[in-house]
Amino acid sequence: MLAAGSVPTVVLLLLGGTVADRFGARRIMILGDATMLAVLAGLAVVVLGHGASLWLLDAASVVRGALGVLASVTSAGFAAGVCAAGLLSCAVAGTTALMGLAGSATKRPV
Repeated sequence: MLAAGSVPTVVLLLLGGTVADRFGARRIMILGDATMLAVLAGLAVVVLGHGASLWLLDAASVVRGALGVLASVTSAGFAAGVCAAGLLSCAVAGTTALMGLAGSATKRPV
């Protein structure tokens, strides 16, 4: 299941910057958050109604991986628009650290 979330990460890292530049970081972040909300709400409804299955959790992991990459790429671009040039590296490092911490907090222990 871990690999299911990693595949879109690798593929979308290559395309994420282009998407963010073309459509705007703010638009991509809002669209990604709205999509993640819809996916998680749908997943909750299905799991509560029918129970969790492996294919369902794998599919949710793929979507989460794809949206996570877009959020990561766009947040770096978003930081460039709101930070002073001298503070940009600190802002990107802080954002990356917080995203890693949030990702670690949401994973269950093995």
